[in-house]
Amino acid sequence: MNGWTLLFRLSLAVVIGALLFGLYSLFAPHYARLTDLQEKKHSLMAQNTELVARIHDYEQRQRRFQTDPRFVERLIREQFGMARETETIYKIIRDAPPAVYDTTNVSGASTP
Repeated sequence: MNGWTLLFRLSLAVVIGALLFGLYSLFAPHYARLTDLQEKKHSLMAQNTELVARIHDYEQRQRRFQTDPRFVERLIREQFGMARETETIYKIIRDAPPAVYDTTNVSGASTP
C-alpha cells in the first residue's frame, strides 16, 4: 500500500468522523428535547385519564343526589353525623386506651 493511499484513507476517515460528529451535535439536543416532551406527554395523559375518571365519578354522584333520596340521607348521616328528630345517636368508641386510675393514695389522706 502506497503512502498516498494511506493518507487519503486517513483523511477520508477524519472527514467522515467530523461529518458524523457535526450531525450528532446538530440533532442530539433536539432528540433530548423530544424524549423529554414524550415523557411529559405520557405523564399528562395519565393525569388526564385520572381526571376523566374523577369527573365521571362526580357526574354519577350528582345524578344520584338528584334522583336517590336514600343516597342523600346516607351521606348526610355518615359525613355530618345528623339524625332525624326522633332518633338518638350513640357513638361507640372502639380501641380506646384504658382508663388510668391513681391507686397510690387509697386511704384518702393527702400526701405532702
